[in-house]
Amino acid sequence: MSNETIKSMTHLDSLRAVKVAMEMNELQDVTIDKLVTLVATMDKNMKLLATKVLKLERAWDLLEADLTKLDKRLELVEDGLERVVKKQVEDYERPKN
Repeated sequence: MSNETIKSMTHLDSLRAVKVAMEMNELQDVTIDKLVTLVATMDKNMKLLATKVLKLERAWDLLEADLTKLDKRLELVEDGLERVVKKQVEDYERPKN
């Protein structure tokens, strides 16, 4: 609404209605600004969360791979120990001549 239109209004209720409408518009602008800020913050936080989840998944995958390697090494050690113990038992049980 132009200043000329506002100046041409003489009825007090019309001026009040315009003032209320302008104040509501200003409040709406503030609300929209806050919503935009909130959405931007949420977007930033979601991206940060997604990055952290990806890092955790990668770390988990590496840990699982390490555990698999450790399991295989443990199996080899157990097999080796089993052979050593078996040989020692055979040597012990073998009659001495």
